[in-house]
Amino acid sequence: MNRTRGVVLLTLATLWSGCAAKRVEVVPALTPVDASRPYFIAAAVKGTACGDDATARALDDLFRVSGADGFVAAVIERDPHGDRCVTITARPLTYGCTPRALSPDATGRPMHVVPGPTSCAASEDTCLADCGAFAAKLQGGEFETSAFKNRCLTRCRGADTAFLTCARAAQTAADVRRCDGLSP
Repeated sequence: MNRTRGVVLLTLATLWSGCAAKRVEVVPALTPVDASRPYFIAAAVKGTACGDDATARALDDLFRVSGADGFVAAVIERDPHGDRCVTITARPLTYGCTPRALSPDATGRPMHVVPGPTSCAASEDTCLADCGAFAAKLQGGEFETSAFKNRCLTRCRGADTAFLTCARAAQTAADVRRCDGLSP
């Protein structure tokens, strides 16, 4: 009898807590993100709405952030009971090399992702020149030279200092092969 009472109480507790709980979803990105472009992520903002079309209106509320190119790391909270409110919290994303100020859009226009590439001040990649010279000393075929250059670029960009010291000092094909054989 006590066991049956415990099961009934547990079932009722589960039902009551399930009815009162909000549904929470975590979404990596609300808008497309071009990871090949430099970007900044700002502090989280919220969009909230209640009623029949609460999700769409909460998104519109969120997207009224002027200057944002997208939104990432979103948390969507839905209350399926009562006023059926939805709150969406997300972090605005801006493309570019410097952070931009974000503010509420007074016109109420929804935000849209701005497509296309952006460019920043070029940083000099010393690995290209160093590895090009390193692979050229091999005096091998095109496929072999390309393979050595690609391995060199990987190790150079990974800051393998022992390899870089050896590669920059290499003078002959034998030196190139010895440097390439160094363990990372």
